[in-house]
Amino acid sequence: MNSIVPIGQEKAWNHFINSVKENRLSHALILNGIPGVGKLVFANTIAAFLNCDKPTQNQPCGVCPSCQKISKGLHPDVHYVFPIVSKVQSGKALTSDDFVHDFRKQFLENPYFSLNKWASVLEGENKQLGIFIHDIRELKRKLNLKAFEQKYKIVIIWYAEKINLEGANAFLKLLEEPTEKTLILLCVSDNSQLLPTIRSRCQSLYLQKLNPNEIKNYLQIHFDLDSQHAQELAFLADGSLSKAIDMANETNASFSELYIEWMRCCYEGSIEKIQNTIEKITKNSRENQKLFLDFALQKLHDSILFQIGLEEFSAATALDKEFLLKFSKFVNSKGVESIVNEMNQAYYYISRNANAQLVFMGISLKINAILKGTMRHLQIH
Repeated sequence: MNSIVPIGQEKAWNHFINSVKENRLSHALILNGIPGVGKLVFANTIAAFLNCDKPTQNQPCGVCPSCQKISKGLHPDVHYVFPIVSKVQSGKALTSDDFVHDFRKQFLENPYFSLNKWASVLEGENKQLGIFIHDIRELKRKLNLKAFEQKYKIVIIWYAEKINLEGANAFLKLLEEPTEKTLILLCVSDNSQLLPTIRSRCQSLYLQKLNPNEIKNYLQIHFDLDSQHAQELAFLADGSLSKAIDMANETNASFSELYIEWMRCCYEGSIEKIQNTIEKITKNSRENQKLFLDFALQKLHDSILFQIGLEEFSAATALDKEFLLKFSKFVNSKGVESIVNEMNQAYYYISRNANAQLVFMGISLKINAILKGTMRHLQIH
């Protein structure tokens, strides 16, 4: 597992380093932030720093035996707990240890992998993933053992808010009676789902959203995307690198081109042209269709910004800027609001496995009626 400070988290890292230098580091630390900002990477880097043989002032060396083991997820004093599907085999309830090889593999392939991706690895997309009491009991057993190599035993709990109530009550005892030289790191995407009694016994560190340029650069380097497509996904990701990666895996097509084509067809009202465009939209997965609707909603928001002279705050790219300039001059805010409502309704139906072609045909005809009522003189070709 890579031992690097996560992209865009320098402020949080400096805060952690200062707490170490000033001897203010608690035995339990919540790493809080939206999914996809690098909490797991951050936790792993903390483990490397605290157990590094030759750390620099602010970073692990990355090359000593301890750093190398942690980078590969193989250090005996670093323990991982994460959501799994509740299952019993040969009379034994499975724990994170039974899936750690797959977890390690995912992290090595992509340290920003999402919970949805992990669920697909477990073939548990339609099942409830959780952290159960069997894992907490096993963790307690491990922490009662002497450290194998280094002075710090590190526990990294990914999506700690997934600990169920029974497990959470058992986990509280670990927090109330910490073993010596043990640091528990809770990676949390929804702090409100943690028991208040757990939150009160931990320090908290917030990891901020990534900015679009950081996400764009990562996508271009690791996914070989062109600048236009990478920028589209970076704005859609809303600060989450894991969301951007999931989107990059879903589609290689330009949403901008498809959106402009769709809006033009909707305005013209040609059933044949609308049908041809819908086939392009619906030929990919439902997740891709939902992402496209997310993008379309963003473009409608941009239209309002163009309309009120605040285009510099939009997510417009060179490809769609000219279109948005024309579109914004003739569609009024009421028309945009109506289209947004129709798109949100379409998103709802797509999410619930409705026939995608029928959904997009229905919304296209409604958009045609809205545009004809609000864009009487628009020429968008």
